[in-house]
Amino acid sequence: MSTIVPSPDVVLGPFTTDDVVASTILVPYEDADGTPVDLTGMIPSTTLLAPDGAPSAAASTIDPSGALAVVLPAVPFDKPGEWSLSTTFVTPDGSTLRVPGIRFVVEDVATGWLTLYEIRQEWRDAPSLDVVLFRLLEVAKSQVIAYTPEPVPARPTLNLIGAQREQTRDIWNQVKTDPASIGIGDDVLTIRPFPMSPWIKDMIRPKQAKPVIA
Repeated sequence: MSTIVPSPDVVLGPFTTDDVVASTILVPYEDADGTPVDLTGMIPSTTLLAPDGAPSAAASTIDPSGALAVVLPAVPFDKPGEWSLSTTFVTPDGSTLRVPGIRFVVEDVATGWLTLYEIRQEWRDAPSLDVVLFRLLEVAKSQVIAYTPEPVPARPTLNLIGAQREQTRDIWNQVKTDPASIGIGDDVLTIRPFPMSPWIKDMIRPKQAKPVIA
């Protein structure tokens, strides 16, 4: 069988830590031309992978509609980051077919840093893919923290949140002019960080006015 992929219409999340997904997730598949594929007769095996790569089994069957039906473990998400569902099918002729996984985001909203929802409220042209926007936010956050004078506050100040927002947008604008700086694949999603602009650095470390002695 030729390569099949999850339908691009399948969107999971974003979720937050402590969320429990109780409903069945239906995942239609299609071929390279976008034609729906009936999975009837295949035997699926699905694994839920945490951000650190820790696996746990997810119950999966083929729905009467011919789509993959997945039920996640009935436990809360315990780690923020990028999670994924990885599925392998045994076809009717006994061969094994591994298909691209489905990535989704789990956020820890208690940190005080920007969430996907919050930045989209302020940025109409934000990337539509959760995993891309999440990675942009994480890269920008790490840069902001690295430039923040010690001691770094336990919760980000408004200045630091603003710097994260502006650096996220700045990275994305530079990515669009240099597509080679982003890589998205079945097993990797990398974004090359760009240096912060001086005005963003000023948000993190505001310049102190120096007294003028006449």
